[in-house]
Order: sequence, then C-alpha cells, then structure tokens
Amino acid sequence: MTVITHDYVPVVPYTTNVVTLGIGQRTDVLVKATMAPNSAVFMRSNITQHCSTANQPNAVAAIYYEKADRTKTPNSTATTFDDSKCGNVRIGISMTLD
Repeated sequence: MTVITHDYVPVVPYTTNVVTLGIGQRTDVLVKATMAPNSAVFMRSNITQHCSTANQPNAVAAIYYEKADRTKTPNSTATTFDDSKCGNVRIGISMTLD
C-alpha cells in the first residue's frame, strides 16, 4: 500500500506493508489490487495487546476480487511487524509535501 497522508497532512508517498498508528491518529493509504481475479484475502487491523485493553484487538475485512468464490473464507496470513513501541511510524520515514 502507499501512504499519502498522516493526520490529513499530505506526505511524500511511500510504500509499506504495515501502518502503525497511535491513539487518535489517521493515515490515508492507497491499496493496489494485484492478485488474480479469483483471489480473496483479508485486510487486517490489529491492536497490540500491550498497548491497549481492547476486548477485541483484531479486526478483519474480507476482500473478494471480481471472480472470487464468495462462499469461501479468504485464505491469507498477517504480515509480521515490530509492535513494541505503541505508536506511529518513525519520524523520518514520512516527509510532508512542500
């Protein structure tokens, strides 16, 4: 996916597999569908257990491509990432547009 804003501020677009956010932060991303027309995957949102007391820390949304069998559950795995900091992306990864 390509990140294009942080908290409504346009940034120099950059590509990543994971976006980490702190409380109240927002990020706009563009997701490019590049799999086969019969594919189905999950889009995930995970809250780190040590950063929150949420009762349900994991959310998934099924993304079905045009020719996917919608009677079957998508088969995909989560991307691993460093969730030890409980915050947003490192300063320096994103640069505001001038």
